[in-house]
Amino acid sequence: MMTIPLIKQIPPYQITRFIHSGMLIFALSAWLTSNWADTYEDPQHFGFTIHSWIGLGMVCFICLRLFYGLTGPTNVRLSQLIPTTKDRLRLIWEDLLGLFSFKLPTGPTHQGLSGIIKLFGLLVFTWMALTGSTLFILVEPGTEAKGFLELVMEFHGIGETLIPLYLLLHIGLIVFYAIKGRDLWRKMFFLK
Repeated sequence: MMTIPLIKQIPPYQITRFIHSGMLIFALSAWLTSNWADTYEDPQHFGFTIHSWIGLGMVCFICLRLFYGLTGPTNVRLSQLIPTTKDRLRLIWEDLLGLFSFKLPTGPTHQGLSGIIKLFGLLVFTWMALTGSTLFILVEPGTEAKGFLELVMEFHGIGETLIPLYLLLHIGLIVFYAIKGRDLWRKMFFLK
């Protein structure tokens, strides 16, 4: 397997933090500017342009995460998120039952309930990256989108409605961990 010497020297947790931070910044920025994208039909399509470029930043970080999920350390691999065995499905079930009795999930942080939530987020943002990139390439600002482009816009809008659900699940689990004394969020923001 080919390795990149510079990347080999960077500790894996720093790469994970960098990718997570980039996804956080660009995903939230793209989501918050999504209403601006409706200006694509206007001759002065400033909002669409801003949203598009922020979205392209998100695409870059999604591609990094997918690449890192295929080539990175075992604990951050995409294969760890997918519940493909009875043991992984059991972890999800145990985590769900544990939440009702206010017990922290005890399995690895990329498996069980947290793994499913991360997988859901990755799928939503990959969906947004694919549909958004298609719109960036094919939409001609200042004109109305019809046919295929209109369909892609609708699909992009579906992802836009799933983002709040993902944020609720992801942040909710982080808050639950914090209440129970396990401040995982501090690690992502270099506070621990």
